[in-house]
Amino acid sequence: MPEVPIGTYTLQILDKAGVDFKNKILANVASREPNVRQVLAKVSLGEADAGIVYRTDAIAGKDQVEIIEIPAKVNVIAKFPVAVLAKAPQARAARAFVDLLLSAEGQKRLAAAGFIAP
Repeated sequence: MPEVPIGTYTLQILDKAGVDFKNKILANVASREPNVRQVLAKVSLGEADAGIVYRTDAIAGKDQVEIIEIPAKVNVIAKFPVAVLAKAPQARAARAFVDLLLSAEGQKRLAAAGFIAP
């Protein structure tokens, strides 16, 4: 579903992989789920042979699925920006959160969850 971010990323990955590969994959799509958790659930339950999900979700479900890395030359890296709003009602707390994310400890925890460093 290109209406959701993972759907857009998936189509970009398939575009990078080439038109023949993309057409073969799209011809075998059994269903299009509205979010990553539902894709992962379908694969976990054996209702789908494979699905493209974020690394973080794959790691969370690693006991139920086999993780196969997408080759770097065709992969798309999802970016999640973070910022403190200029008129944030809780600006101090927001700044503390951003600082935590960018700290060594925050980066360590993000890496453990499957995120890559900015």
